[in-house]
Amino acid sequence: MARPRFVALTTDFGLTDVYAGILRGVIRTLSPEAEVLDVSHAVAPGDLHEAAFFLLSAVPFLPKGTIHLCVVDPGVGTARRVIAVRAGGHTLVAPDNGVLAPVVEALGGLQEARYVTNERLMRPRRGMTFQGRDVMAPVCAHLCRGIDFALVGDAATAIEPLPGFAPAVGPDRCVGRVLHVDRFGNVVTNFVPGDLTGARDDWRVVVGDHAVARWADTYGAVAPGELLAYPGSVGFIEIAVREGHAADRLGARRGAAVTAMRRDD
Repeated sequence: MARPRFVALTTDFGLTDVYAGILRGVIRTLSPEAEVLDVSHAVAPGDLHEAAFFLLSAVPFLPKGTIHLCVVDPGVGTARRVIAVRAGGHTLVAPDNGVLAPVVEALGGLQEARYVTNERLMRPRRGMTFQGRDVMAPVCAHLCRGIDFALVGDAATAIEPLPGFAPAVGPDRCVGRVLHVDRFGNVVTNFVPGDLTGARDDWRVVVGDHAVARWADTYGAVAPGELLAYPGSVGFIEIAVREGHAADRLGARRGAAVTAMRRDD
């Protein structure tokens, strides 16, 4: 792989605290030539499913060779490990807590993985609760400087899966969840069109007490204020209200249950 230029950050740190800025500072201190991109720091705290959705949304559209650092780490300081993986021309560094599994699969599968165990690549003074600063960001910086990937640490043969990211799919009923609600109020489910066999008009999507049976490809295909289900830009089925806020209309929030059922009328 060519020497990387970009380090892309996806975290649940927000912008109120200093944590995201510290990651940028650590990376630029160790690798002044690095260009650090902020993909998002707005992942809901500790939400691995939303973080995985953000990675799926962004990684394929960043240059190959980019190093992606994802710090969404509810298990920080525990026995969970930090891992660096290569897939589809990208390098990703994150806690080995399942957050990387969906994007690695989408990139064509694991090419190489190593646990981050080489202490020479880490900050010499390390705390237990900010391994993004002390372990992951330094490793990303050293990779950006062009060190051999093998120096990261011990080889790994697999990464942790992410239970619940994919729905339970059946011929007439699929059970899933809301992965994300965007700032427009659109509700992103974890269904993909292929989960719903046959004609999509044969299905309705149920969130709480609301059933959405109107399918379209664009918001403009329905009247203002009307609910619609449609294939979103990342590939998941979404629910929207034209010129409105679907999440408020449905009472849907991140992690809420969603069911797709074949219509019997």
